[in-house]
Amino acid sequence: MRMANILNRIRAGIQLLVEDAVVFDAFCFMNRAMILQRNIMNFSKKHGAGVECSFKDFVDPRKPENNFGWRPFQIAFILMNLKAIVDPAGKEREIVDLLYFPTGGGKTEALRQYGAGCPYCAGRRLLRGFNDLATKFPDVAAEWSEKNLPQKADDVLAFSNQKAWWQGKCGHEYSQAERIR
Repeated sequence: MRMANILNRIRAGIQLLVEDAVVFDAFCFMNRAMILQRNIMNFSKKHGAGVECSFKDFVDPRKPENNFGWRPFQIAFILMNLKAIVDPAGKEREIVDLLYFPTGGGKTEALRQYGAGCPYCAGRRLLRGFNDLATKFPDVAAEWSEKNLPQKADDVLAFSNQKAWWQGKCGHEYSQAERIR
């Protein structure tokens, strides 16, 4: 039954790519970003080792070594979660999928020790009263300007680097990213 549900979710992701041009364009953008990141990494490794090279060599699509392909489990994971990404009101948003790779590199232990495995503890997802700006930094939130309304300081993730309006104790208002305050 679980495998059938997973297969149905993958098929739904493929169907979204076929039927929705915006989803397809976003998927293509994601793939371009991934290959560019990989090409930059490969260039950095070679250039960082003192080998004379040009970045153009690493983005030339005619060179087979510049090709990028997803591993089957990676593309399956993306496709089966695509509907949840696209539809914020969908029931798929309640599903939690976990990819786990026991490599022995200590990632799991580090994630558990520092709370980075939890999206709330790691500061990747907002939980009001826990990791919002008003809760974490009430002194900074006190300078939150009314120009930001209807958004309030407890609507913003602490350390989000989101640009906002602030009213200093002097009364002057200015726009600045939250993280560098």
